[in-house]
Amino acid sequence: LPPPLLKKMKHVALFVAFLAAAHAQTVTQYYCQGNTDCSSCTKSSYDLGNCYTYPAPYTNWQGTWKSQQVTCSNDKFAVNVYTDTDCTDGEALWYDVPVLVCTDISPAEYPLYVASVKTSCSASENDKLGAPPPPTSTSSPSPHAEDHNDDDGGDPCFSRDTFALSATGETIPMASLRSGDLVQDGASSTTRVIVNQHREATFKSSLVEIEHANGKLALTPDHVLSVNGEFVPARNVAPGSKLGESEVSCVVSKWGEVINPLTASGKILTQGGVLASTYPEWIAEYMLSSALVPLPISLSNLASYLFPETTQAYYDAVIEPLVTRAHPKHLKVALPAALYPAAFLAGDLALAAGFGAFVLASPMAAVAMIAVVGLQKSHK
Repeated sequence: LPPPLLKKMKHVALFVAFLAAAHAQTVTQYYCQGNTDCSSCTKSSYDLGNCYTYPAPYTNWQGTWKSQQVTCSNDKFAVNVYTDTDCTDGEALWYDVPVLVCTDISPAEYPLYVASVKTSCSASENDKLGAPPPPTSTSSPSPHAEDHNDDDGGDPCFSRDTFALSATGETIPMASLRSGDLVQDGASSTTRVIVNQHREATFKSSLVEIEHANGKLALTPDHVLSVNGEFVPARNVAPGSKLGESEVSCVVSKWGEVINPLTASGKILTQGGVLASTYPEWIAEYMLSSALVPLPISLSNLASYLFPETTQAYYDAVIEPLVTRAHPKHLKVALPAALYPAAFLAGDLALAAGFGAFVLASPMAAVAMIAVVGLQKSHK
């Protein structure tokens, strides 16, 4: 192109860029995970219409996303999420809320996710937002961090840095446990790990950190543990409570990555000699009172006993993603107590059938199963 034309095009481009910058609006959002009243929030600023790429893929009840774009229309603040990094493919509306109002965005179809937001839609509204309190810990509960909240009783977990006690009494990181490992579930008893939840996936949650005479223990608020001789949710623990013989001195809230080894007895002994269940409050009483079925006798338990490595792989690859999207806690609300045994039997049969299909789809697992059967026959 002739130099005069190039010069004019450059001026036009600069003018367009100037107009875009002049009309760009920086808006504010307080994102408050783990509460519905904007009581503990993280502040973010966005330029309307810009594409923001997540540092790591973010998973919510809708799917897994890599970027987001904020828009405002008719006094509504909207966040759209995308499956690519430049806000072009796989668009879905995350939430659409009125401005300057604390709004609960917890979806009914995914009650494990609890969050609220308070937003502005123009620079002039930013000062009207006020300043909700910051998060109660340094771990940021923002959607850019792949966080999941289990505050309402869905999936009990220990902090990922928790230790269990091996069969010989040695401390062992819970995150290193796998299906088939033996751990203590009492002062003189052991139990077997059926599967270790969240071993491969990274989840964050609100936690209750309990400081007691023999150390510290952090776990989700709904996680059941032995307090004053009774199994109760961790959120009920207070200074002065007794964890065995150890008195609690301080209880604080925090955020962190989680882990949860399910055991055949439904219990596990943790660091400092604290006894805890491996189940949440919505199901702990039923599981801990079980005499034979579903604990310790079930097809799932048998599979983990015979084929521990395959069972852990099956859980990591199939069951964990499934439970994350459709948690079975809703069944307790829908079913009368008399039908619980039938529901557990049906669930156990479904898990066993899924395990069989998983094995058939895995050549290495099938070879291992044939080898085990052959070894058993050779000993007869």
